[in-house]
Order: sequence, then C-alpha cells, then structure tokens
Amino acid sequence: GHGMTRYNTVEVGRRRRGRRPMIVLSQAPGSPLLRGILDAAREYEWALSELRFFGGTLPPGPPPMGAIVDLDPMGRTINRLLAMGCPTVRTGVLPHPSDSFVPAVLPDLPAMGRMAADHFAERGFRHVGYVGHNPWADFKGLYDGLRERAIELGFACHLLRFDNILPQYRGSDASQQRARYRIRQRQFSEWVKGIPKPLGLLAYSDVMAGQLCSMARQAGMLVPEDVAVLGFGNSRTECECAPLTLSSIDPDAEHRGREAVRILHCLLKGKRVPSGPVMIPPRGIVARQS
Repeated sequence: GHGMTRYNTVEVGRRRRGRRPMIVLSQAPGSPLLRGILDAAREYEWALSELRFFGGTLPPGPPPMGAIVDLDPMGRTINRLLAMGCPTVRTGVLPHPSDSFVPAVLPDLPAMGRMAADHFAERGFRHVGYVGHNPWADFKGLYDGLRERAIELGFACHLLRFDNILPQYRGSDASQQRARYRIRQRQFSEWVKGIPKPLGLLAYSDVMAGQLCSMARQAGMLVPEDVAVLGFGNSRTECECAPLTLSSIDPDAEHRGREAVRILHCLLKGKRVPSGPVMIPPRGIVARQS
C-alpha cells in the first residue's frame, strides 16, 4: 500500500571490466537473514564484505557500490554511506521515519502476533498471553497483533512484562544471570497462577519461550496442557534443545534477506523502489511439543 519513489543513485567507483561490485554488509553472523542475502547475491556476482572484519567501520579504499545493513538508520555509518552516494538498504525490526530515504525490509510483527492468536484458537484456547519487557523492546508489535486478534476472537489477552534492569546486584555475569532468572521465576509464578487455564503464551524469542517452559513447570503447571508456549524465530538450536521442543513462529528471515538484495539491485539500476518499509509476513508456525 506504499507509494513508489525513484531513487536517483550516484554511481561511485565505476568497476573495471570483469570486476564485481563490492557490497558491504552488517548482519548477525550465521543468521537466516544473512543466508538469504548470500543466496540471492550470488545471482549478481557481488563481492561481499562484512563490516565486522573492519571493526564495524567501512573498509578502506573506494566507496562501496552498495550496502545492506542492520544499523541505526540515523547512525554514523548509514549517514556516511548516503554521503558517499552509496545505495543502501536497511534490515531491522522497527519502522523509522528515515525509511522514506533508506529503503527498509522488516518483519511484519503484528501479522505474526495475529497468527499466534489464530494458532491458539485452533487448539481451543480462550486465554492467551504475552511475555515481554518493561520498558518495551523492539518486539512489542508481536503483542499488538496478538491482542488485536484476541479481541476480535473474544479472548482474554494477558500481559507480563519483566523489568530489563535488575536491582543492584554484585557478582559475576553468571551470578547476575541466575539472579535475573530467580526474580523472573517468582514474578512469573505469581502472575500465571491468577490466570484461568489453559493459557497460550507467546514469547518474544525462542530463548524466552524455553525459559517459560521451565518456569511454568516450576510453578506446578503442565506444559502444554495447562500452559502452552509459542516462541519466535524458529531457531533449531533453541527449539530442539529446550526443556520441551518449542513450537515457534518462523518469520521467514531468509525471504527478508532475498528481498533486501532485490531492492538493492533495483537501486543500483536506478529503478523505482517502495517509498516505505517492505513488511515481510511470517512463513508460518512450526508446531512441536510446547
């Protein structure tokens, strides 16, 4: 539903015959999104370079031909890229006002939250909940979509927000991690016991979903009979190593990576690209034990 804008890109560092253009990346190593970028970039024979090999800064030499970065859209690196006339595409989580200047490819978090509500509805749940952070972190859109769809379905939607900051606590990182878990366990136990069962819970990550499985069991609940848990990310390493194998939303991050490459290719060719962020819907939910 966004209009289309033609970007007047500046061609920098024209390549010699046979030389591939260099595209700089800043993405999480090994992520599905990065795999999608790499697979799609092969079609164009781009030479790729990751910023982390240069300390997070742009590599020396001529300006790159293009960039796909998961960085602050108002940060120094993106501003430098734009000042160089380097076509840039942003991957991230949240929309930003600068998306009209730097095309963005983002996950459709509200659509994923709505999908979670439908997933629980198909299994007979009438109480759903979300466990997130206080203050809100980037994935609040999951809760917004879950709550919106729950209201449409006539469900009760419950919310638990863990404080991001622990009270002052001295000790090692491992000690702080254990302290955080104990505090959250007590908070979760008090909260979940006051909610009618069965309850379908959506977590903002697969790691948090696995912790919720443990916390529910420690609170005397059966998983998934009393409390069913749905993660986000569909990471095999987390989903298959949790206390129960985790059901999880697959956000189709590889598709997002391929779409970022397609948009950058359009920019390099001077073609029209969307004037607002491109929202990538989820691939679906992978159901496992939780």
